[in-house]
Amino acid sequence: MGRSIISYQNPTNQNPGVSAIDSSPSELPAVDFSPAEVVRHQTAHWRGVQVKTVQIISHEPFEYSFKQQCHLLVAVEQGVRYDGETFVEGLPTSTIRNYSDKLIFVPAGRRFYGAQKPRLLTRSICLYMDPQAVPVDPDLRFAEAELQPRLLFEDSGLAQQTAYRSVAEKLPALPNPWTTTRAPSRSRSASPRFRRRPTRRKFARNTF
Repeated sequence: MGRSIISYQNPTNQNPGVSAIDSSPSELPAVDFSPAEVVRHQTAHWRGVQVKTVQIISHEPFEYSFKQQCHLLVAVEQGVRYDGETFVEGLPTSTIRNYSDKLIFVPAGRRFYGAQKPRLLTRSICLYMDPQAVPVDPDLRFAEAELQPRLLFEDSGLAQQTAYRSVAEKLPALPNPWTTTRAPSRSRSASPRFRRRPTRRKFARNTF
């Protein structure tokens, strides 16, 4: 399956009648930020799946919204605000100020909205899934599943993977956590614990 990676920073739209997402038909609609200049992101997309790393680069207040026919999973690496709210249609609005290491799931067709004055610059990963196009077993009937929204919940496994990815970006020399490296074997002659085994004495067998 082919993969494409695109980077964006401070996007501008020269044609007000066409959104930036329309320029690439392989991309899925994404969360809309206002003002657009506060966000920088990288995009990778496959068939029916799109991943965006989102980095807020300004401390000025901003809003974001999303309502599309695709599922959205947001993994927040860092999110601390002086004031604001987060809303997913079908759930109560959340106003917690520290929502780092939290997850948000927005099913297709549900409205997702937020507004805040950031205390720390927000970092998150957004995973978009088109239920009609994502390559899964047809017997699972993924496109027909009625998924429920979830707001600012925790998953230890996803949080640990997200944390490692964040550190690995800053320290590229870190080893891959999914592979193991065998330590070099020590020479017997160099090992202080190695002792030469005594030679067993051989006795001639008596013959009769």
